[in-house]
Amino acid sequence: MTSIRGYMDTVALFSYGGVGRDVVAAIKFANHRDAVGVLGAMLAGAIDRRLDLVTWIPAHRANRRTRGYDQGALLAKATARSLGVPAVRLLRRSVGQGGMVRRHRGAPSGQTGADRVARADIAFLATPTFDRLLATWPAGRPLCIAVVDDVRTTGASLRAAGRAMTRSAFGCRGAGAGSMVVELVAATVAATPAPGGRV
Repeated sequence: MTSIRGYMDTVALFSYGGVGRDVVAAIKFANHRDAVGVLGAMLAGAIDRRLDLVTWIPAHRANRRTRGYDQGALLAKATARSLGVPAVRLLRRSVGQGGMVRRHRGAPSGQTGADRVARADIAFLATPTFDRLLATWPAGRPLCIAVVDDVRTTGASLRAAGRAMTRSAFGCRGAGAGSMVVELVAATVAATPAPGGRV
């Protein structure tokens, strides 16, 4: 499994081609929510680590309006139900800071890998909910979070999300920089194979 900087583990159910591409397209563009519960259970079974909660990469606001739902949130909630842990919105897109929010129009399928890396650089901020969670989390106990997304291509969005949560953890008023440990697991339905065929 290809690693992502800032994450303890990465899991993906399918390679992003053939069946994997069809599954993601059905959920993302055709509103086939009937598959979400099964995929959530599969993601939960693929995660080999004790988790405290599950969050997700938030969809662009325009895409949420067009589709009427956020496929990442649906997958995260289904995964959390199977794991018996909460699903909590810990990330938001950083409107007005350039990058993906201002420049992105539509699905990422037309972007090159370099485009996605550049546009995801400052795409996310931690939500106030995450800051409150950090401030009340028991000192010395790692907080283990699964970050769910529908598809991983370059891993740029997941890295940006990881940086946002790590920055928030180090700046937490309720814990010193050395005592607050956030452990992240990336969980996606599909992933583009890396050179050598690894996903």
